[in-house]
Amino acid sequence: MKIEIKEISKLPSFIFVLFGIQLIVFLCLIIKREKSDWEIFYVLLPVTMIFTFLKMTFIINAELLQYKLTPFHFSYKKIMWKDVEAIKISKIDALSDFLGWGVRYSRKYGWSYIFNSNDIIFLKLKSGKKITFTIKNK
Repeated sequence: MKIEIKEISKLPSFIFVLFGIQLIVFLCLIIKREKSDWEIFYVLLPVTMIFTFLKMTFIINAELLQYKLTPFHFSYKKIMWKDVEAIKISKIDALSDFLGWGVRYSRKYGWSYIFNSNDIIFLKLKSGKKITFTIKNK
């Protein structure tokens, strides 16, 4: 029997609300002005859409760990357990440790995929690379 743990994470809900409000405010400002600056809207709409569809899929099984950040990764990135030197599960605060959510870089944690959770799994690979993922079910 093959045991597999799969988690799907998205950004916190309030970020969607902030982007929605920002989009509406800019749209109202553009419509009110005589000379429209639609360039702002054309930039803001795709950014809002990317954040709306942004999701992290994280799969762990006995052989390897896989992750995919949709819409940026088209296939799963794989880390074999034999390549992992150390693993640690701990708690973080996204704002104080990483200055926000999303894909972040930290000297302490390396490349980090920070989403809607305070629990992380920190991997130090034998190559020296560090990767951190937020997890919901530790």
